[in-house]
Amino acid sequence: MTELDGTGVRVLDAAVQVLVDFGFKRATVELVAKYAGVSHMTVYRRWPSKNELLRAAVLREFTTVFDTAVRDLDDRGTFDDKVVRAFTAVVWSLRNHPLMTRELKTEPETVLPFLTTASAPAMQTALAFVAHRLRRSAQASDLNLTDPEALADILVRLAHSVLLVPHPDRPLTTRIDIEDYAQRYIRPLTRALGVDVS
Repeated sequence: MTELDGTGVRVLDAAVQVLVDFGFKRATVELVAKYAGVSHMTVYRRWPSKNELLRAAVLREFTTVFDTAVRDLDDRGTFDDKVVRAFTAVVWSLRNHPLMTRELKTEPETVLPFLTTASAPAMQTALAFVAHRLRRSAQASDLNLTDPEALADILVRLAHSVLLVPHPDRPLTTRIDIEDYAQRYIRPLTRALGVDVS
């Protein structure tokens, strides 16, 4: 993602707040400009269309959520422990994010394509972020992660599925539920995909 100046940050923060307050359908560039305290032409010079603006805002917000969810995880435990805690933190944070909860409840027909058939930009952003964090965590644990991209791909797809297609008999409604799921099914993946002691 391109580095933003102060105005760009304010505009994307404003766009997220407009989405939370009004939803995708009612959001306008003029509303975003008003929230950001800039002219609508300032917004259009940076993002030529409403869709580009909202897409950039959502991608940045999801990246921020990912980063915030894992930033404060301490170094206790094994690499497997860290992966379980990070997966739990990210899924729980996204599930409770006001933008995610609002849109899935009130405008699923608008937001679901962005998260499914048109999800390539969001998935690429998530995959790059997760692979990077996996490498850093493995290095901190003196491990050689032989295929971080493969592990990142599985973790992102599992998180995506848990968030969008909850199992009717096991919806994982609490943070403890999500952590138990991660302990059972994600912990073994770290070894199956090749984590070797350096």
